[in-house]
Amino acid sequence: MYKRYFRKKDPECKPEEVEWIEMSGEEFYSYVTSPDGKSRHFIDMGDVVLEATEAQARKYREELNHSYYIRACSDGHSPLSLYSIKDQNGCCGEEVLIDESQDVEYQAIMRMDAQALYTALAQLDLLSCKLIFSLYLSKNRKTEQELAEEQGISQAAISKRKKKILKTLKILVIKIQKSQQ
Repeated sequence: MYKRYFRKKDPECKPEEVEWIEMSGEEFYSYVTSPDGKSRHFIDMGDVVLEATEAQARKYREELNHSYYIRACSDGHSPLSLYSIKDQNGCCGEEVLIDESQDVEYQAIMRMDAQALYTALAQLDLLSCKLIFSLYLSKNRKTEQELAEEQGISQAAISKRKKKILKTLKILVIKIQKSQQ
């Protein structure tokens, strides 16, 4: 394929007054590597290379890079309107398609588990509830060591108390869940 190279005779002229100088490939290479040509900008459109302003060249590269990106992201499928899909019952695609990112059953179970946990927490004594809240539910969670220092007891004592409370909570949650069924 034969490529043509064009530069502006006067790069400072108005767009409507541009005069083009056609060059061979060798002339173009010599020109762009010369001190005068290093500050000039060109757009390669395949079979034609044209001089452009810096802004035009930048915009062309951005659009070209964007089209390469879109092409790379494309998986060969084209978009399809959900309203163009109809099943045998006359439902459109929006009504038929399943949102796989949402698991309604899982969310319902998690809500029920959370409700059972809150009910079980309410049944604990105040010190036990504060300990669990400080370790797991507070925005500014504390470590066992920090709680031990605050209460003036050993970290092992806090750990032992935590395990006992968690065991109690587990039993309470199971009882609450069974009563809900």
